[in-house]
Amino acid sequence: MPAAAPRSVRSFDNPQGFGILTDSGLIMRQRAVLFLAAVFPLYAEQGVLVARVKDIYRRAMPGLQLSAEGAAISAPTDAAGIARIPLPAQTQAGARVSLQLIKPPRDLTFISPWDEQIAVPRFDRAKEVPIMPADRGDRALPEDGPALASLTANVLKRIQPSPKNEPAGNAQRRHEAMIEVSRTYGLSPEDLDKAIRAWGEKSDDPYEKGLAALYEERYPEASLQLQKSLAKREAEPDKARDELADAEPLYRRALAIAEKALGPDHTETRTIRQNLAAVLEKRGR
Repeated sequence: MPAAAPRSVRSFDNPQGFGILTDSGLIMRQRAVLFLAAVFPLYAEQGVLVARVKDIYRRAMPGLQLSAEGAAISAPTDAAGIARIPLPAQTQAGARVSLQLIKPPRDLTFISPWDEQIAVPRFDRAKEVPIMPADRGDRALPEDGPALASLTANVLKRIQPSPKNEPAGNAQRRHEAMIEVSRTYGLSPEDLDKAIRAWGEKSDDPYEKGLAALYEERYPEASLQLQKSLAKREAEPDKARDELADAEPLYRRALAIAEKALGPDHTETRTIRQNLAAVLEKRGR
C-alpha cells in the first residue's frame, strides 16, 4: 500500500505555491495557537461564561467541569484552567447565576465565589471570571488572604441578629455559623476564628479589613474600611461593580445587627444606614 502523501498547506514564505506541513511544523503551529490563546484575552459569546479556574496557590486547574444552574455542563477546563460555561437561555449581563462543580476528581469546595453565585459580565468585553476551588481541609486556607475573605463573608452571611436583642442569642448564632462554615471547609471553628482575627490585623486591604471588623462587630471601623474599598475601586468599574454587589448584603446585615444592639437612632447605626444608601444609589437601586 503506498505511503500517505504529506499534507500540504499554502506557505507563508511562498504564498503562490504550497509548502509541506511536516509533523514538526504541525506541532509548532499548535504551540502558536496555544500561545495566542494565552496572550490574547477571550471574549465570551452570548450565552457563555468564560472562567479561569485556579487553586489557592494560583495554579491552573485543568480537567474540571462546571455548570450554571439550569444549563448544560461545560467541557473540561484546559491546561490554562479556562472553562467555557454555558448559561441558561436568556441570561443577561449583570445577572447572577449559581455554579457547581460536576464530579470533581477530589473533595473540592468553592472559595470564590464563596456563595457559588457569580455575576455575568458583559459579553462584549474580554473578561475571564476568576473561580477558585480548594481542597476541603487544606491547611493553607487559614493563611490565605482571599480565602479568608471568602470564609469571613460566608460566616457573616449566616449570622442573623437575635430578634429580642439578647447577647446570648447573638453569641449562639455566631457559634453555629462558625461550626457550619468550618465544617464546609474542613477546619476547626477555633482555628478559623483565630485566623480571621489575625488576618484583620495584618491585612492592608480595606475590603479585607472591613470584613474582619464587621466579623468582630466593630461597626464604625467596618463601615469606614468598606467605604475606602469602594472608593479605591472607582477607577476599576468591573471590580467596583462586584464589590458593590458584595457590599450591599454586608451593610444590610451590619445595619440589622446595629439596630438590635445599639438602637435605630445610635450614631453608628445612622452611619451604617447612610453608607448602605450610598451603595444602593451607586447600584441604581
